[in-house]
Amino acid sequence: MKKKEILSKGRQDLLNAFGKRMKTLRNQKGRKFSQEKLGEASGLHRNYISDAERGTRNVSLVAILKIINGLDSSISEFFAVGFDNIDTLNLYDTFSVE
Repeated sequence: MKKKEILSKGRQDLLNAFGKRMKTLRNQKGRKFSQEKLGEASGLHRNYISDAERGTRNVSLVAILKIINGLDSSISEFFAVGFDNIDTLNLYDTFSVE
């Protein structure tokens, strides 16, 4: 029997909180700071930015730092808001498949 990883509620909440914070900070930069502009500023493709904002992309640590830099933010500023209710003890669930 194989074990397969699925998204737990805690993990999806984390991805959604990251994307929401990213979008909030991007929008604070003004209407003209699009996903494409953030992609250019961070060295990432606009589709990657879009996926991250929607919570459908598991963003790597390197990409997180690129995004924060592209937003002219800091790590402490980025993570200061919106991550209080994340269930960090249950980020992964597994189930068995035959």
